[in-house]
Amino acid sequence: MKIVMKNNSQVPIGNYKLRTIDPADIQKFDGSPIPPEAVLLHEVVEQWQLYTTRPQMTYTQAHKVALQAEEMYTGLKRISDQPGSIAHSTPGISTTYVWRYQYPDPDGRKITMQVHVTNGNVTSVNWWPDE
Repeated sequence: MKIVMKNNSQVPIGNYKLRTIDPADIQKFDGSPIPPEAVLLHEVVEQWQLYTTRPQMTYTQAHKVALQAEEMYTGLKRISDQPGSIAHSTPGISTTYVWRYQYPDPDGRKITMQVHVTNGNVTSVNWWPDE
């Protein structure tokens, strides 16, 4: 696994196929309900699946395992996720990914998170509680 220079346009947060992680993108999650350390954990778990545990594992399978690790760390379950996720963003394109999470409390509170990516780099992370 490689930790790349910040703002690598080919690596929005992490790229499973390139086996890389961009710490500058991860830092953009600072202050969000999914903090940078949870995002880093997610990326490392995906890469771990590729490198050591199951080299033949697909990205989708590794992503599912990484979501479980993320949930264990944050207590928030991602209840909606886009197929292919952020790792397959195209440089030169601006995209907004929308992820929804649910708290483990009895009320089932939910939040929505938007991750904005421009030219392969996370430019902002926004979130709000769902009604």
